Amino acid sequence: MDKKKFAKIALACGADAVGFTTAEDINKEPSNRKPLAFEEKSWEKKISPRAHFPSALGILVVLKTFKLYNNPLKEGEVKVASSSSLDYHLALSDILEAIAKELKKDGIESLALCDKEGLMDKEIAKRAGLGFIGKNRLLIHPKLGSSHNIGYLLLDVLVEPDEEIQLDCGQCNACMTACPQKVIGENSFDAHGCLSYITQWKNAAYTPLNGCFYGCDICMRACPYNRVGEKNADFIFNENEFSNLSKRAFKGQYGHRDFAWIGKDRICRNIDWIKKEKMMGNIHELKYLQDKVDELKEQGVYRTLPEMLGANGPVINLDGNEVINLSSNNYLGFANHPRLKKAATAAIEKYGVGPGAVRTINGNMDIHDELERRLAHFKHEEAVTVYQSGFNCNSGTIQAITDRGDLIISDSLNHASIIDGVRLSRADKAVYQHSDMEDLERILKENQGKYNVTLIITDGVFSMDGDLAKLPKIVELAEQYGALTYVDDAHGSGVLGECGRGTVDHFGLHGRIDFIIGTLSKGFGCLGGYVASKQVTKEWLSHRGRPILFSTSLPPAIVAALIEAVGMLEESSEYTDRLWDNARYFKEELGKLGFNTGHSETPITPVIIGDEAKAVAFSKELLKNGVYACSIVFPTVPMGTGRLRCMITAEHTKENLKQAVEVFEKVGKEMGLI
Repeated sequence: MDKKKFAKIALACGADAVGFTTAEDINKEPSNRKPLAFEEKSWEKKISPRAHFPSALGILVVLKTFKLYNNPLKEGEVKVASSSSLDYHLALSDILEAIAKELKKDGIESLALCDKEGLMDKEIAKRAGLGFIGKNRLLIHPKLGSSHNIGYLLLDVLVEPDEEIQLDCGQCNACMTACPQKVIGENSFDAHGCLSYITQWKNAAYTPLNGCFYGCDICMRACPYNRVGEKNADFIFNENEFSNLSKRAFKGQYGHRDFAWIGKDRICRNIDWIKKEKMMGNIHELKYLQDKVDELKEQGVYRTLPEMLGANGPVINLDGNEVINLSSNNYLGFANHPRLKKAATAAIEKYGVGPGAVRTINGNMDIHDELERRLAHFKHEEAVTVYQSGFNCNSGTIQAITDRGDLIISDSLNHASIIDGVRLSRADKAVYQHSDMEDLERILKENQGKYNVTLIITDGVFSMDGDLAKLPKIVELAEQYGALTYVDDAHGSGVLGECGRGTVDHFGLHGRIDFIIGTLSKGFGCLGGYVASKQVTKEWLSHRGRPILFSTSLPPAIVAALIEAVGMLEESSEYTDRLWDNARYFKEELGKLGFNTGHSETPITPVIIGDEAKAVAFSKELLKNGVYACSIVFPTVPMGTGRLRCMITAEHTKENLKQAVEVFEKVGKEMGLI
């Protein structure tokens, strides 16, 4: 037989590579691949050419290549594995039949086969010198890669076999790494777990198919011998494309495609799996949150958390840059004060780093009790209960001191922790317009005598504008209509009143406010919160304050530092005096430049811009120029009132503040804000 002649004919007929081998049996399980379920009864036909053509002596093998594509999918799309648009069995049959006619002319009888007929085509092609078997058990041609289909003609004549290619995958594990099923091993291949087989198997259980309803080409696209295109629309379909077709219409429209043989029902099953996979993937990808984050970015209010390197002071190292700090709640500079650090260190040596339990079990140390006694004395109140944070104070106390049948009346601009605490209560709720005493009285009058307990809740200092609650009038109305009062003094503790005793002390209302809440993280420079009230309140909260019952108490180092902070405030007013002096200077200088600083009555200095995106941009530009003043936008403040909230501390020097004002002037003029 003239091999060169028929190799040339095969290439002319459309083959991309041609090889020859003998028709000897494959006398082993090729490449350690065990028979699949449907092969077990016909294994002889898989390994014996003569089982198909008894007079077979030689084999002519052809390869027909196809191009691989990544084919990324859009919403609602599915795909088939890269192949040819025409069923490759049909394409190969045309090539083989054309070659067979030419063989017939030379008196050579033949039988055309491709893999659906049963022979181990890849092993036959390997023997014909057309490649080597890769770790994914595909035939890899050194030049054509593994993206091809194999056909062959069993011949009744002997042919000289082509020399086998002595190559292998070496140390390349690309296909093993890429396979989502992890069925490819160094010396093994579990075909039962291959997605290509699963998409075809009638009784397969649900498996994520990576968007491919027929076949799988993931390992092929990973193989370095292959070239991969980006997209081919012939292999992409709408996920609902087949569901409304009758079986006859499906066959008429898609009968020529390689996936048609598994039938419409199996294809629809696979697409249903893909839909399920997408649904589960969307759930775990938290797409709804990503959409919300994208919306923040579109609005220009998205931000990332800055990283501070070192202690919180008037000048800090933020993201590697030294900047003047106008965003800290560290009013008195206690967060890094030597006396507090010394007290904290000593407490660690004595008590350890954590209390080890909630206070109601054995996490209540003697220093917790000492802190509560010292705070009660400092606040001129009967008793104090300490919480892990100011937020915990509100969320834990409000729900504990009110119940069904009670009424809570809350200022419209109260802090988020108050709002959440009110939501946790089973009491009815009413909201009065910010600091509007007529509106408050209206609600009190309308509801007088209807509830067991009426509780008026207000911030002492409103943190976004720096204005004070009208506590004297609130107390007057409360006493007139038989209501209790609850004041969150987070930004008043350590700031207002004698030596920082708070808003209640500032207005001289001791004994007339029923519940005074404060934080220990701002003026006191540490962490935690407290409720100052009657002894009976303390006793009740120890039984019903959920953060006390279900969250570990403050660590010893923090408690010891707080005790020291209370002592320092009792000793002198120097820290609060310096704070107020700095605040007055900064407000006056910004006012001279034309900035809107609102109606603040405290060291909190809002610089109101209005537009949220401009406020964020102003903050970013200040930071580039060495001043860190954090922007505050909706929902923290009402829409259209975006601002910078400048927090002046006792630690700032006049030079710090003068330099900051100069930067405000420079950037404000550049942005057209002043």
